[in-house]
Amino acid sequence: MPIPGPGEVRLRVAAAALNYSDLLLARGRYTLASPVAGIEAAGIIDAIGPDVTDWKVGDRVCALSDGGAQAEWLCARADHLMPWPERLGAAEAACLPEAMATIWSNLVDLGGMARGQTLLVHGASGGMGSFAVEAGHAMGLTVIACSSPSKAEFVRSLGADHVIDAREPETLADDVLRLTAGRGTDLILDVMGASHLPANVAAAAMDGRIVVIGLMGGPEAQAPLGKMMGKRLTLFTTSLRDRPVAAKARIIAGARQDLLPLVETGALTPRIARRFPLAEVAEAHRFMESRGHLGKIVLETQTYPKGTPDT
Repeated sequence: MPIPGPGEVRLRVAAAALNYSDLLLARGRYTLASPVAGIEAAGIIDAIGPDVTDWKVGDRVCALSDGGAQAEWLCARADHLMPWPERLGAAEAACLPEAMATIWSNLVDLGGMARGQTLLVHGASGGMGSFAVEAGHAMGLTVIACSSPSKAEFVRSLGADHVIDAREPETLADDVLRLTAGRGTDLILDVMGASHLPANVAAAAMDGRIVVIGLMGGPEAQAPLGKMMGKRLTLFTTSLRDRPVAAKARIIAGARQDLLPLVETGALTPRIARRFPLAEVAEAHRFMESRGHLGKIVLETQTYPKGTPDT
């Protein structure tokens, strides 16, 4: 049983979300502070450590952690918590911390998105991408979503204004320029990395921003600097896990202020692909590796029918 230290609380975990980083951890290609996987969870506070004043025992919360979330108990920093919205179940609430922190830090803080601008989202049918599409729509952006044709209807249901097939990066820029009357897109949220960098540069608008948050298409790329300078583009490469605890606390605070109200009103809701009992984590990994899911995959600590879809 973990004991909360100064500035920490202990949660009885109800559900924990599965992320791509968990697959990398299982393959030995990722590290966390805890030997237990899981970077986000929802649960009920049952113990409070010294110096915690903002939370109390019995509070329902969502937690961002540096590992340890896929367990029955989790100690998390009090300043890395956010309230568990009353309208959400445990599975949905468990998907909030990582997604909200990532979307706020990359779209709002770094990306400087403003109502009326255009956002391009890669991997739009996945857990992070689907949340980004819905968040962009709720923030008043024009959203161009990259997805396979078989998943286009799901992505449109999230609020995407346009859906394009970006599996072949050679066609990406032409599609984006056609949809934007030749202007390009103001911000690109990219999980692909090397395979799509030249296409992203070609699709970006003048003074556009490209934010790389994943490397599913490889880590090594030659940047077309001349074209980037010609458009005055900004390229960000970001991650959340290895940021200092104070930086994470600032991000969580920003997400609570700007995005949590959208969740509470129903404008923004995590989409669940499937839920698995915690004991079936290996099967949940296999399901994620198949890349056939729409939305997030969640592990629950209670007993549920195997692979129950969320309603």
